[in-house]
Amino acid sequence: MRFLLCIFLACFSANAALKINGVVVTKADGITFSKVNGVTGTLYPSLYGTVAAWYAVRKETAYNNSDPMGTLTDWSGNARNATASTTARPTYVTGVVNGLPSARFDGVANVMVTSSVAWGDSLTVFCVFKFITKTVNFARAVEVGANNQWAIAHWTGSVGDGNLQWGTGAGLNVSGYNAFTTSSFVGTSSTGDWWKNGSSVGSNTGVTGVSTGSVPITFANFGGGGSFFGNIDFEELIIYTGTVTSRTAIEDQLRLIYGHY
Repeated sequence: MRFLLCIFLACFSANAALKINGVVVTKADGITFSKVNGVTGTLYPSLYGTVAAWYAVRKETAYNNSDPMGTLTDWSGNARNATASTTARPTYVTGVVNGLPSARFDGVANVMVTSSVAWGDSLTVFCVFKFITKTVNFARAVEVGANNQWAIAHWTGSVGDGNLQWGTGAGLNVSGYNAFTTSSFVGTSSTGDWWKNGSSVGSNTGVTGVSTGSVPITFANFGGGGSFFGNIDFEELIIYTGTVTSRTAIEDQLRLIYGHY
C-alpha cells in the first residue's frame, strides 16, 4: 500500500492538476496554465459579485460562420440583450481566437446597443477584444454611456493604441490592443484603475462626471451616436456593480479561455 501511495504521489507531482471553477488546467511552469483535453473553460461570474450584464460570443448557439448577428445575449439573466438593426449587424466568425468565435464589427456601420440602465458610479468590468484596423481617432470598442461613463476607444496613434476612459476626466493611453487582451477595470465615483492581461497599466486622473443615470452599452461606436465605429473582434464583456471578491481569479479564467497567457 505504501509503495502504491508513493507511485500515486509521484505521478500527481509530475502532472500537477488544478481545477478553477470546473475548468481542469495543468500547471505548466509555476506561472502560466495551459488547456488540457480540449477544455475551453467554464466561467461562473456570479460567484464573484453582482453581475449587471454578461456578453460572451462563445456562448451563442444561434449563429453559423459568416452569419449576421442581430442579438448579443445577456447571460447574466437580467435580459439586457444588445441588438442591431439589419444594416448594422456584426458578423459571427468562427475559429478566431483559441478556437472560439467572435463578433466582428466592420468599423463602418456595425453597432449593437442595449436598453438604458442605471449602472451606478461603482463598476468592475472585464472585456476581451482586439482592434483589427484603425478607423478614426476615438473609435469605440465598447462604451457604457455617452462619453461620461466607461469606454475603451482608439487613441490618436497606431491600430493598437487604446484610450481608456472613466467619467469626464483624462483618458488613459495604453498600447497593445491590436492583439486579444483581457482588459480589467475597477472604478468608483472618483477613481478608475485598469489592468491589461493581469498587469496594471495605470489609472484615470481627474475623474468627475461618472453617470448615475440610465445609459446604454454601445458596442463598436460612440454611445452618443456619430461615426466612431470600431473595427474590432469582440469576445466577452462582464460588468459588475460594485467590487468583486477576486479580480485576478476572473482575469485568470478569461485568459485561460482565450489562450493569452
